[in-house]
This record gives sequence, C-alpha cells and structure tokens, in this order.
Amino acid sequence: MQSPKSSSDPKIPIGVKVAYGGAEGASSLLFTVVSIFFLIFLTDVVGMSPRLASLVLFASNAWDAISDPFMGVITDRTKSKYGRRRPYLLGIALPFALIFWLIFTTPHLHGPALFAYFLAMSILMRTSITVLDVPYTALAPEMTKDYDERTSLVSYRTVWSQATSIIGATMMPLVVRHFSDPKTGWSVAGAFFGALCILPILLTWRFTRGWERYSADLRPLNLKDMSEAVFGNRTFRYVIGIYLFCLTAIYASGAVAPYFLRYWMNFSEGDQSIFFGVLFACTIVWVPLIALASNKLGKRAALIIFMGSWALTYGVGALLVQPGQKIFLYILAALASGGVAAAYQLTWAIIPDVVEIDEFKTGARREGLYYGVAIFIQKTGSAVSLLIVGQILGWIGYAPNVAQSSSALFGIRMMFGPLIAAMLILSIILAYFMPMTRDRHRALVKAIEQKRANLPYDDSGFRELL
Repeated sequence: MQSPKSSSDPKIPIGVKVAYGGAEGASSLLFTVVSIFFLIFLTDVVGMSPRLASLVLFASNAWDAISDPFMGVITDRTKSKYGRRRPYLLGIALPFALIFWLIFTTPHLHGPALFAYFLAMSILMRTSITVLDVPYTALAPEMTKDYDERTSLVSYRTVWSQATSIIGATMMPLVVRHFSDPKTGWSVAGAFFGALCILPILLTWRFTRGWERYSADLRPLNLKDMSEAVFGNRTFRYVIGIYLFCLTAIYASGAVAPYFLRYWMNFSEGDQSIFFGVLFACTIVWVPLIALASNKLGKRAALIIFMGSWALTYGVGALLVQPGQKIFLYILAALASGGVAAAYQLTWAIIPDVVEIDEFKTGARREGLYYGVAIFIQKTGSAVSLLIVGQILGWIGYAPNVAQSSSALFGIRMMFGPLIAAMLILSIILAYFMPMTRDRHRALVKAIEQKRANLPYDDSGFRELL
C-alpha cells in the first residue's frame, strides 16, 4: 500500500480506500444481522414476548447511545505512536467476533435469568460496536480534507457495508435452516459470522497506517465543551436531525421486514434471502450513482432525491403489494435500496465537512467528538425504532409461529409502509433547510488555512454556516 507523500496531497490511493472500508464491513455485518433478525430471534426462537424483547433492545441501545460521545472524547485524547484511532481497531477485533457468537447463543436459563443474559450480551455487543465504530469513523476526516475526496472515501466504505449486509441478511437464515434445532442453528451462524469479522477489521488497521494526516491537538474536553461544540454548530443540528430520522426508518424497516415477509407475504426462508439479497445488492449498484449525483448536484440535493424516492416506494408500494407478488416486492426493494444507500453514504460524507466549522471557531479538530455524537444519534434511532416495533407488535396482538389476525397483519403492513415513509419525509424537510454546500465548504477551508497562517480571512462566503 502506498504511503502519503505529504499532508497537502488530498488524493488517497484506491487500495487504501478499499482497505479503509473493511472495518465498516465487519460493523455492518453485525449491525445488519442484529437489526433484522435479533427481535424475531428473541420472540420466535428464544420465546420472549415482543414487548419484553423490545425492552432488551431498547436498554442496550440506550447504553450504547450514552457511551458513544464519551468514546469519541477518549479517542480524541488518546496519545500513541500508532495514532489515536487505529489501536482500538486492533484491540476489538477478537472480542467483536466472540460477542457475535454469544448474542445468538441461547443458554439453558429461564425467566428473569434468561432475560438478564440477553440484556448483558446485548449491552456487550453494543459496547463492542462503539469501540470499533467511533474511532473508525473519526479516522476519515483525518485522512483527507477534500470535499469530494471524502465522498469517494465514504463510497468505498458504503460498498463494504452493503456487501457484508448482503452476506448477513441472506445467509444467516440459510445457515440456520440446515439445523433441525433452531437454537443450535442460530448459535452456529453467530460463531461463523463472528469469525468472518476479524479479517476486515485487521485489514483497515494495517493499511490505513500513516494516513492520519490531519490529527490535531489533544486538548481536554468536558461536558460543557461537548454541549457547546455540538449544539452551537447550526449545520450539525440539521445533520443529526436528518441522520436520526433516516436511521430510525432504516432500523424500523429492518426489524419489521421479517414479520412482513413471513406473515403477510408468506415467504419461505429462501424467499426472504432473495428479498434481502436484492435490497442490499442494489444498494451497491446505487453507490456510484449517488456519488455522481452528489458531485453534480451537491450532497444535500442528492440526499433529498434518494430519500424522496424511498419514501414514495415504501409509502405507496408496501400497501399495494399482495401475498404471492414476489416480483413486485423485489422491484420495490430495488427502488428503495437507493435511499438506504444514500442515508449512509451522504450523511457520513457530510459530517466531516461539519467538523471544519468547529475547527474555524475553536482552532481544534475534534472529529471524535462529532462522530461520537453522530453514532449516539445512530444508536438512539436504533433504540427508538426497535422499541416502537416491539411495542406495536404487542399492541396489535402478534403471536409467534401462528397465522396472524387481520388486525395484526394490518399493523405490520402500516409499520412497513407509511410509518417508514413519514420518517423519511421528516429527514427530507431538514435536508432542504441544511445550509452546507460545496462552495461554502471550500470558502470555509480556505479561511481556516488563512486563519492558521495568521493571515486576513473573509467569512462572507460561509457566514450562513456559523
């Protein structure tokens, strides 16, 4: 792998970009499997009620959300000859795999003890994701300051994300079905996919060495600093709102999809694998098109276009599709996948731009803080969506492994369609008013360079960002 020639060279070799995406592949594999299958695993395999299972997911996600900003501060303050982000990738690789196995392993426990086990494993799982994701995502803005190069870097990361999501979403149920005992099948699948995560994490750790080109001073931070930096950053407030509604839509649709496919569409495990395969495979196809739209129209406009397409597809199409209409549903999945890919690809490409606003104001680069808060929003969206889905399932009278009542089926359809569309529409409204543009970002970076050199600078080109 090529090493950086100088900190002024904004271009990153393709090989480094590919390697950078590896850790995202591992994280997305676990996150996708848990988001799609963990709730129905707890209700239909372990035997928990939907409301109790959703409490397990909500509590662990709440812990995860709280820990993320603090992990960001920790990585910002880390001092190591190996960098301040990369050592965490090396340390978490093996524990990450072990926890993947344990989260889908059912012990010989009952009642409160069984609930406590899955709550503890779920908290450990969320902690491992925090230790991996926060320093990993904060590494991106330290690799390049270029507006479009960041979109390119995140695009490679998105390809990894969607590729491993395909593997997890399609292969997990296929592995399980080969075992007569579902509990054994889920445990074996968890162990297999956990082991699969180790190599991509180590790939990122090894080949991003030497590319932390824009690390900054490690001044101590406190809660007041965190509050002022984040909530005093107008553009970031829009970004976290967009991100919250996008991701809540993603996680809610992922959690309710197995129920929709099994009980409304009457899909077999093979049919479900095809659905998720189409969904995630098409997200990879959309990635270069999203990057092209972002380069031509800007990140904000591209986000509005793809979120709007997804909202229309699910808001209308999910109510029209009838049991047995497999091709129709696969087409809906292919169309909606563009919005799923854009939600990750464009929001993560916008966040590094927001870091420069804080740098202009404070003189410090605090990527870890901002990425910690962004992942806090990600986990909050996950917690809220899974709690909503679980509680609604209990409210509409869902019963596992039996034919559902008409009211339960109607509730599942409404969750999978209009509820998702409503969340996406809220994200579109916020994106429309978000002030960050390519020209304003370029003017901002120029002013930062002039300010750092003690030269006069002009803030008229980006005043709306402040």
